[in-house]
Amino acid sequence: MKTDMNIGRRVNRALFRYGIYGPDTFVLGRPFFSTLRQLEVSQYWSEEELCRLQERKLKSVVEAAVANVPYYRDSLADVVTHNWSVSDLPLITKDLIRDRQESFLSEVVSRTSSKTTGGSTGQPVTIVKSGEAMGWEQAGTWRAYRWAGLEVGDSHLRFWGVPLDRQSQFTARARDFLLHRRRCSAFAFDEADLDRYYKLLCKFRPSYLYGYVSMLEEFARFISSDARKKVDFLTCVISTSEVLSPPQRQVIEDGLGCNVFNEYGCGEFGSIAHECEHGSLHITSENVIVESMKDGEVCAEGEVGELVVTELNNSAMPLIRYCIGDFGAVSKSSCRCGRHLPVLDNLFGRAYDTIINSEGRKFHGEFFLYILEGCRNSGLDIRGMQVIQKSHEEIEIKIVADSDFQRIKEFFTAKLSADFDEKSKLTFTRVSEIERERSGKMRLIVGCKDILDDRSRE
Repeated sequence: MKTDMNIGRRVNRALFRYGIYGPDTFVLGRPFFSTLRQLEVSQYWSEEELCRLQERKLKSVVEAAVANVPYYRDSLADVVTHNWSVSDLPLITKDLIRDRQESFLSEVVSRTSSKTTGGSTGQPVTIVKSGEAMGWEQAGTWRAYRWAGLEVGDSHLRFWGVPLDRQSQFTARARDFLLHRRRCSAFAFDEADLDRYYKLLCKFRPSYLYGYVSMLEEFARFISSDARKKVDFLTCVISTSEVLSPPQRQVIEDGLGCNVFNEYGCGEFGSIAHECEHGSLHITSENVIVESMKDGEVCAEGEVGELVVTELNNSAMPLIRYCIGDFGAVSKSSCRCGRHLPVLDNLFGRAYDTIINSEGRKFHGEFFLYILEGCRNSGLDIRGMQVIQKSHEEIEIKIVADSDFQRIKEFFTAKLSADFDEKSKLTFTRVSEIERERSGKMRLIVGCKDILDDRSRE
């Protein structure tokens, strides 16, 4: 029976790899397979060879930016007339990009795709990428998935956000088909939801699961709670978007019967680092340069600071020394896997909490980011947001917006009444900025932990 399943998987993998995924990347102008072959070789290059590759790519992207991108034409023209390195280039922030969006766009690159990302801070920004950059991003991701025993075309069950408007839902379903996956909503997950997802898992029998750490943990606990539920066909689980703690890893691996491979990334850059078979979180050096900064200086190797990322392949909207808002350390320590890609250590930040409605259903923080994106797509400009759960029935939403505050309140109220909880008391507060925590991080969701603790005692 298992042999038959493996044969079926190989056939399905080949069908989606060569019949759907390959043509899709070709039509979109993304050099995927050729780039993947390059990355399979370069991952074993020496540290010196990888550094030289990064230097060549950085020089190319900076020269193109100065020539074709208004912001960099103004800010880098004087810097690059002398001998320079990446640490000589000025930092940029999400606020800067959002406020001066057009000035970061190339005047000569036309074939692009775009994505609006909010991230854990709740501050949305639209990023434009060239087809070449998307090809490198996808290839870097699949190279790492091969470390976990997967191959291009493998099926997966995705615990992720579900768009709230009809057009976006249609687009998401189309992409899910092309990428050989099924989607489980991570926005709300009560016992009935989890049971439905388990039945879908058993019917679809994917090669792997992918999704938010907190959702995968909930799902694994649900399966472990019933001895009659068995999962013995998964190759691996890939966790993302949230910090993965050792106890969470154990719960997921015990419940789903396979190893967890963690990844780190963001909407602006896609995937940045992936866990190898020996547990190191390797940075995709061919795609990005990652620095750790503290008090305006580059940290020593292994020292924790705010992460600064430079994209090496995106000529459409170069992001050079972008302050990503997370914290971690960059290390060049050797790994038993034999790859010389640097390692991301001591990563923290980006942990989403959940919000609970009056019926006890849990909603992932991404649920509110989808509402935020829908609000922006309706022409309402929100500069920042924070959701605070005051009690089981009361939620405060802090909004940073220059205008249309009443329309923003009406938009959120309608969406939350329809999709979250019509009984909740919503309080909207207009603020000039979202306060940061002492760590420097801004949280999208605040105050859920006490309510979770209360419910566990009921």
